[in-house]
Amino acid sequence: MDGRITFTPGDALVTQWPGGQDAVLLSYLLSAVSAAGVDRLLARAFGVLTPGGRIVLHDFMVDDDGRGPATAALWLVNALLIDPDVARLSPRFLAERLLAHGFTSLGHAEVIPGITRMITAQRVR
Repeated sequence: MDGRITFTPGDALVTQWPGGQDAVLLSYLLSAVSAAGVDRLLARAFGVLTPGGRIVLHDFMVDDDGRGPATAALWLVNALLIDPDVARLSPRFLAERLLAHGFTSLGHAEVIPGITRMITAQRVR
């Protein structure tokens, strides 16, 4: 597998991404960009994934109602102090954005209880 896994350094919003990918992992990246930046990253991921490819989003996420969990919320408040346009990440927000970009077969799991979650989706076409 090591020959199939690569890390692309640079600014994810502007650096060229290699095409023909079976999977794209965005871990702790979406909490550092605006809602518009989230859309740009999801569009870029969709563009480099092969049909059937998967995207994995792992990040700090609050509940859909925004009331918790406290640790994830505090992290996102910290991100707001750095960039007031940062997106408020929640499972519903990311699911809606993924569907809008053409992804399907969404999945959701808690990774670090009370802190991070993972959303997965597939590019069908």
